[in-house]
Amino acid sequence: MSSMVTSFSTLCQDKYGFRTLLKLVNIVTTLEKEHEKKRKGKEKPSQELDSLRLKRALLNELCANDEILNKCSCNLYGNLVVQQLMQNMPKEWLSLITRKLSGKLYGYCVDPFGSHVVQTIMDCYDNDAQRSDIYDEVLSKIVGLSTNVRGNYVVQKMLTLCQSPNVLERISKLFSNHIKVLCCHKISSNVVQLALRSLPAPYRNVIIASICQDSKSYSNSFLATSKKIPFSAQLTTHQYGNYVLQTALEVCSQETHEKLVKLILPHISEADLPRFPWGKKLRKKLHMYDQVIEGKESIHLHPALISPTTSSLDNTNTPNLL
Repeated sequence: MSSMVTSFSTLCQDKYGFRTLLKLVNIVTTLEKEHEKKRKGKEKPSQELDSLRLKRALLNELCANDEILNKCSCNLYGNLVVQQLMQNMPKEWLSLITRKLSGKLYGYCVDPFGSHVVQTIMDCYDNDAQRSDIYDEVLSKIVGLSTNVRGNYVVQKMLTLCQSPNVLERISKLFSNHIKVLCCHKISSNVVQLALRSLPAPYRNVIIASICQDSKSYSNSFLATSKKIPFSAQLTTHQYGNYVLQTALEVCSQETHEKLVKLILPHISEADLPRFPWGKKLRKKLHMYDQVIEGKESIHLHPALISPTTSSLDNTNTPNLL
C-alpha cells in the first residue's frame, strides 16, 4: 500500500494505474461502511482507522505541492481519481484541497478536466458557507468564466447550488452590469438563461431590468427604425440574445411582460419575425398573455398595444421600464 501512496501521482496519470487507485478507494470506502454498521455505538475498530489513514495518506500525497495537484486534477485519468477521493472522504478534509486551489481556481475552471474537479468539490460541500472561498473566486472572474467553454459549467453549478442571499445579490448585479456581453455570446447566453430560470424573483428581476435598459444606435433591415432602440428590441434579431429574451418573457411577471412587449413592438416588424429560425417561438412568447377570441387564429392584443405606434416607423416614445 505504501508504494501505491508514494506513486500516487504517477498512477493517477496512467491509463491503467488510475483504475487501481479507483478500485482502492472503492474498497476502502466499502470497508468503512461495513464497520460503521457493526459499530453499534462502540469505539471504531482499528481496521476503520487504518482505512481513514490510507485515505489521509492519499490526500496528503495529492496536496503535497501545487504541481502534483495540478497534474492529477487536470489529467484525463487523474481527475477521476481526485473526484472519487473527494466524494468518499470526511467533509472537513475538503478544506485542504480548497486552500490549495485558492488563487489558482480560474486555471482549473477553464481546464477540460479541472473544471469537473471544481464542480465536484462544490457538490461535496454541505452549505454555502463552506463554498464561500470558491464563490468569491468565481465571482471575481464571472464574465471570463461564463464565456468560456469549460468555465461556464462552474458558473452554472454555482447558480444551481447557491442559496445565500448575499451571493445571489452579487451574481444578479454582476450579470446586470455585463448583460450586453453575456446575452450576445454563444456560451454565456446559456448561463444567463439558467440564471433567469433558477434565481429567486427579486434577483431575477434585476437581470430582467438590465435587459430593458438604455438604447443605442443600431441599424438592421428587420427593425422598423434605424434610430435609437432598446436593447431588448435588439435581442429579437440576435442569434444568441433572442433566447435570453425568450426566457425573460417566459419567467417574468405578467406586468413586466406587458411593459417589455410595449417596449419591443414599436421597433420591430412582426410580419418578418418568421424569417428567423427562432421567430415563431419568440412571437408566441411576445403574445403569451394575449386573449384568444373567435378561434385560434384571432388574437386580441393588450389595449395599450392596439394603437398606430405598434407599426409606426417614426415612433420613438418607448415606455421606461426602469
